Amino acid sequence: MIYTLKIEWDDGEKIIEIGASEEEENVITDGEIFLNTIDENTRNKSKAMLAEINVKGQIIGKKSPKLRESLRDIFNWARDFEVDTTYRKVTLTIKESSTTVLCTYEIENMFVRSYKETYQNSNQKGGQGDKGGMFELDLAQQENDLKKILVL
Repeated sequence: MIYTLKIEWDDGEKIIEIGASEEEENVITDGEIFLNTIDENTRNKSKAMLAEINVKGQIIGKKSPKLRESLRDIFNWARDFEVDTTYRKVTLTIKESSTTVLCTYEIENMFVRSYKETYQNSNQKGGQGDKGGMFELDLAQQENDLKKILVL
């Protein structure tokens, strides 16, 4: 699978894209989207639901300065608590090949639940070598906004 992640600011001034260029085509290694009922003890259909996206990928270091910049922007977004900039539109596209799109999810009002970068010394057992490391981004949609999801 080939994944593309796009994060857009409301004013349209800034866009973060990972996996959109040929050099980043296989950066995202795993993509997951799911709808989650927030209350674990729910016995009936609840409006307390939200969409969640989890992506994992490789940090390819010096090979892609654009990726490094995108990850820096995501890191800064994860630390943002301003009401006007915390929630963003996120698009996750899943492709079977570079020309065959399986599905695209466009979700409004997403925020960063957690963001993690992992690096290992390449000299240690199981080290990443020249891969640079791994990242994981866990996003959630603002509660009760399920109608703001497009599945294309």
